[in-house]
Amino acid sequence: AMEMKSFYTLAIVCCAVACRAQATKSYPNEFFGRWERQLSDGSWGDTLEFRQDGRVGGVSSHPVPQSARWHVAQNALGSRTFCVGDDNNSSCKPYSLSDGRLTVGGGPDKPTVFRRIP
Repeated sequence: AMEMKSFYTLAIVCCAVACRAQATKSYPNEFFGRWERQLSDGSWGDTLEFRQDGRVGGVSSHPVPQSARWHVAQNALGSRTFCVGDDNNSSCKPYSLSDGRLTVGGGPDKPTVFRRIP
């Protein structure tokens, strides 16, 4: 019984260290360009541009702070998340990307859906 307890303790510690490890940041080209967010009423608006250098651009009707940044983070376990924030803090959530649609988040929170626009 003691050996099994030691094994579980070691497994928990290893997982905690791996999960805390610094995630690598990348800017995959499939995210570059302009995206429009689906609003709560089902219409589309709030255009954003995810740029190659990690900056986020907006439009005159939906300005974005100059400090806004995006990236995809991958942790030591291989899990990838989409992150948006500024130089100091960012919020990272699971995502799916297919057929010109980017869905960020989910679970108990309603996901945010974007569609690619020209």
